[in-house]
Amino acid sequence: NCEGIIIENATHVQILNNNIFVKGSNDFVVTTYLMNNSEIKNNYFEANHTQTNMRIYASTSNEIINNTVIGSANGIYLCAYGQSNETNETLRSNNNIIRNNTVIGKSTFATCYPIQIMGFNNIVEKNIVTGGNRGISSENNNTIRYNTITNASNGIYTGGKSIIEYNTIKGLDEDSSGVIASGSGSVIQYNKIQADKYGVDI
Repeated sequence: NCEGIIIENATHVQILNNNIFVKGSNDFVVTTYLMNNSEIKNNYFEANHTQTNMRIYASTSNEIINNTVIGSANGIYLCAYGQSNETNETLRSNNNIIRNNTVIGKSTFATCYPIQIMGFNNIVEKNIVTGGNRGISSENNNTIRYNTITNASNGIYTGGKSIIEYNTIKGLDEDSSGVIASGSGSVIQYNKIQADKYGVDI
């Protein structure tokens, strides 16, 4: 297996201005674990991996901005991984900003979510997302706004207590939904949706 960049137990890291292509089906572009208060900016990342491209494990308060990410699996993937020694709760990726990225999913399989969020209080905004099974997929308590999603099987999937607003979603597959909301308490407003099945499915 091959990895482009690996970061573990680090703060104030800058991953800037790289051009990385990994060609193996088991190769990752970026893996981070417990990386906090860091930046991933202005990079070109492409992978042939069948499960994920950038895997960001249990990492908090980072900025992922102005990158191009291309692949046949999850693109920008904020992961839950490991357990807290104090609470025994799963460690998630919280309080991150994902902004102004271009993310292309080349597959419609369920392992291809161009942006996948497993964590809370993250902001996903102003990204251009093309293709994939779900353009953006998210757990509870996140904000997804001002994104443009085209040619995905479904536009946005979210858990409860999230804010989904000012997104443009179009060119979806047949029998698809613009926004799928699971759980209660989400605010879904001011989105522009063209969908074959449902605009918003709650």
